[in-house]
This record gives sequence, C-alpha cells and structure tokens, in this order.
Amino acid sequence: MMEFTKADRRKLKAYFARYSIPTEENFADLIDGTLNQNDDGIVKLPNEPLSIQASGAPEGSRATLNLYNDFANPAPDWTLTLRGEGADGALSREGLNITDNAGQSRLFIDKASGNVGLGTTMPQQKLEVAGIIRAQGFELSQRENPLRHRMYPADPIVYQNIFEPYRSGVMKKIGNPIGWDDTAYAQTQWHGRLIINIGT
Repeated sequence: MMEFTKADRRKLKAYFARYSIPTEENFADLIDGTLNQNDDGIVKLPNEPLSIQASGAPEGSRATLNLYNDFANPAPDWTLTLRGEGADGALSREGLNITDNAGQSRLFIDKASGNVGLGTTMPQQKLEVAGIIRAQGFELSQRENPLRHRMYPADPIVYQNIFEPYRSGVMKKIGNPIGWDDTAYAQTQWHGRLIINIGT
C-alpha cells in the first residue's frame, strides 16, 4: 500500500480560514502538499510538454511512472521504467519498459536498436513475441526478396510472388505434375486456399 500522509485540501483550507493564525507547521504542510519542480523531478517549461525524471538508483529500473487503480493496492497496476533486464540478469538494458504489478515486462522498446519485445526485454528483431500470436490478417514481405506471404480471411491466396525464391532454391516443388514446368509452383488445397509446399 502506498504510504500517503500529506494533508488533503479540506485540511489545508482550514489552516487558512478567516481569523485563523497559520503556524509554521501549517505552512510546511501546504508547501509539502504541492509539487516542486526542482525536488520532485517534474518540470513544465513554457511551450514544452511535461517532463518527468526517472527515480531510484542509477543501476536500478529507473522507474518513471506508477499507475494505480487504487492507492490502497499493495503495488501499482502498471509501471513505466527506462530500463529492462539484460542478458546478464541485471537491469542494464536501456529502453522504454512497461511492467505489471508483479514486475514482469509486458512491453519493451530497446533504446539502441528500436526493437520491440512483448514479454521479453531482449528483442533480437524489430518485433519479438515471447508467446503465441493470433491475428485476423498477416502480411510479410522483404525488400530484397520477392517472397511475399499474405494470409487474410477474405483472400484466397496464401502465398504469392514465389517464383524467384523457387528458382533460387529457397522453395522446392513437390513432385512433377504433368503440364507443370519449372515456372509453376506446387499447389494444393488447405481449407480451400492455395498453398506452397516447401521441402520434399
């Protein structure tokens, strides 16, 4: 549970009601109950967005923002940090990291590479998912390779543009059906869709 002992507005207003004489302690409560840009790591400059400085030890997670459904909860529901766990097991990988209330990374963007990890803080590609992906549509293409993989619910073509990969030996035709030359590709039906058979 978050320990939050600052005076609320109702109590602060009572200190300064008509005919009251605020004490030094009352002024201290008023000052401590507000944000201070120098002390609290939150800065708002003219014509600039709100800036928040990370807190904690330099070798730690560099926590920046805690999100709570209720301050009475034992831990924040979500935390935004500027470090994730590296290959050495330490919090040494710089990036934007969103963790759950158990401290497990759910989304990580590596600062150096821009790679995105879901369930991992060490993504080796532009997107790495530590789990099973489910999608309504999928399209994969490479700039220097004409192999194109498309899979959409309303599109009957699963694989397209496979002739060059076939000629280069990346894909292999199964068998040699009558009437098919080397520019054709092996095809069969899978749930009513054309597919490419790879291998023998």
